[in-house]
Amino acid sequence: MPTKKYKKPLPPCPNPELYQLINTKEGSFWRRKRGTVKPAKLNKAFSANVKAMKLVSPIAAKIANVLFAYMQGLTPGRLSSRICAGLLTYYSHAKEISFSPLLQMEIQPQYPLDKLLFSHYSLCIKDKNIEVELSPCLQAIKKQNNLVTEYIFLN
Repeated sequence: MPTKKYKKPLPPCPNPELYQLINTKEGSFWRRKRGTVKPAKLNKAFSANVKAMKLVSPIAAKIANVLFAYMQGLTPGRLSSRICAGLLTYYSHAKEISFSPLLQMEIQPQYPLDKLLFSHYSLCIKDKNIEVELSPCLQAIKKQNNLVTEYIFLN
């Protein structure tokens, strides 16, 4: 389980001409500006990734936006970035879009399904539905929040 991150006070900027402020969900920090340590060189792979990213990132954003509608109260982190990275990796090798890299991706990496379910489960995709099949046992699911109010097990 990840440790809780405590926000530390941001130190003053070492040199405004050489550093820029980076703000993330995890906190803020100072980073050297690009090209101040060594000259920035753009190679062919970088320009190929830029072209691929223009194709893949709108697809990843659409997938993430559809998923966000069902995830109120959950903490998916940088879901859109992770989806984009999976699609980009596959596209850079195969030169085609495939959703296969997303099959093993966890929506909430800090709360993987394996740690929430204490029984064997399997996933099945039928039509436009995802079915989760559980082996029945006592205490199969650990209640950790108030988002889920009840569980229904069907035969």
